[in-house]
Amino acid sequence: AIAKMNMNVSLFSKGKILTEEKYHQSSFTILPYSLSDSSLCDVPIWIETTGNHQVKLSYTLNEQNYSVKSGVNKSIKTKHFEIGFKVENWNVLKQDDESNELYFTFNNQKTLASRLIANLQVNPVDANAKTIELRYNGNNPELCRDIVQSVARTFFNYDEEAKRKSADNILGFIQIQLDSISGELKDSKDSLTDFQRKSHLNDPENEGGNLTQDIDKYQDLLFELENELATLKTVNSKLRSEPNRLDIYRLIPEMLGKSFELSLTKQITDLNLLLERKEELLTNVTENNSELKNLNLRIQSKIQSIRRSVEVIQERILEQAKVIKGKIGIVEGEYLKMPQKKMEYNRLKSLQDLNEKYYTLLTEKKIMYSISNAGYTSNNRVLNEASLNFTPVSPNRKLVYAGFIFIGFVSGFAFLFFKYVTF
Repeated sequence: AIAKMNMNVSLFSKGKILTEEKYHQSSFTILPYSLSDSSLCDVPIWIETTGNHQVKLSYTLNEQNYSVKSGVNKSIKTKHFEIGFKVENWNVLKQDDESNELYFTFNNQKTLASRLIANLQVNPVDANAKTIELRYNGNNPELCRDIVQSVARTFFNYDEEAKRKSADNILGFIQIQLDSISGELKDSKDSLTDFQRKSHLNDPENEGGNLTQDIDKYQDLLFELENELATLKTVNSKLRSEPNRLDIYRLIPEMLGKSFELSLTKQITDLNLLLERKEELLTNVTENNSELKNLNLRIQSKIQSIRRSVEVIQERILEQAKVIKGKIGIVEGEYLKMPQKKMEYNRLKSLQDLNEKYYTLLTEKKIMYSISNAGYTSNNRVLNEASLNFTPVSPNRKLVYAGFIFIGFVSGFAFLFFKYVTF
C-alpha cells in the first residue's frame, strides 16, 4: 500500500517544539531520480535558502559532513543521490526557512511501514453484514486519507488475486492432464496405425461391428455415470454448514443434462433463494432475529434434504455402474472368440476413442474455467469513501480552554483560601 503512494521522499518542517511532516503541503517538492547509497535512507538532508534563488543542502553520513549548493527548479546531483528541487514560490520557501528548519529524507519502505502502521486501526462494524472500518490517526489529514484509500485498494487487489489463485490452480491441473493425455492420444494413434500397417487390416469395421457398438455404448454410459458421480461429489463438498450463496448458485449449471437434474435443481434453487433471503435480512436485522433463526433452520433442513438426495442418487448410480461393468465384461468375453488381429485393432481403436473423449472433456472444462476466471469480480465494496478531516481529534480546542479556565478558577480560589486561613 505504501509503495503505491510513491512515498519515496518525506518532507519535514522542524519548529522549536514540533516537527511537522509536509505531505502535499510543502513550499518545495523533491523529485527523487536515483539513490546510490541506501544508508542515506532516513538521514535528514537539511535545506537552507542562501539568496539569489539558491538553496544549500547539507547532511551527515558515516560521521562525515556533505553539502551542495544549487539553484531551484534544477537537478541536484551528488555522489549519493540525484534529485529534482522544485519551487513554485521562492518567497514562500524563504519565509518557511526563516520560521522553521526544513529538511527531507529518503524513505526505506519497511522502516516507513513500521512507523505508519502503529496509527492504523481496522475495526469490525457489523459481523453479520461483514463490514469493517479503516481508520488512520495522524497529523496530516491528506496523509491519513491517502493511507486509508491505498490500504483498501491494495486489500481488494489481494483478495481478488487470492480467489483467482484457486481457479488458476484448477486450470494448471487441467493443463497438466491435457499435456499428459495429449501424449497418450498420440501414442494410441501411432499404435493403431502401426498395427494396421503390420497386420494389413484395412477395413475391420465390417466384422464384429455390433460388439464394437455395444462396447462403445456401455463405455459412454459408464463415462456419463462417472461424470455424474463427480458432479455429486462437487455438490456434496459445497454443502457446508455455512454455504456460500455464490458457490450454491454455480452448482445449477452443473446439473444440466444429468439424470438427476429435475430432482436436485429444484432443491438447490430453493436453497439459493433461502440464502438470498438470509442476505437480505442480515442487512436489516441481527442474528437474534426470530425470522432469521427460523430461516437458518430452514436452510439447514434443506441442506440435509439435499445431502440425503445425493446419497440416494449416488447409491443408484454406483449400482448402475456395477451392472454396466458386468455387461462390458460379458461383451469383452465374446471378443475373445474373434480373430486376434481384429480384437487387437478394436482394443487400440477403443483406447484412442477414450483418449479423444477425455481430451475433449478436459478442453471444455478448461474453456469453462477460463471464462469464469476472466469474468470474476470482487464482492468487496467501499461503502463510505475516506474524506479529508480538517477537524483535529486532539487537541480539542473547547475542552482545553474549558479545562484551563476551570483550573484557573480552582487555583485562584485555593490561593485566596490559603491566604485567608494563614492571615
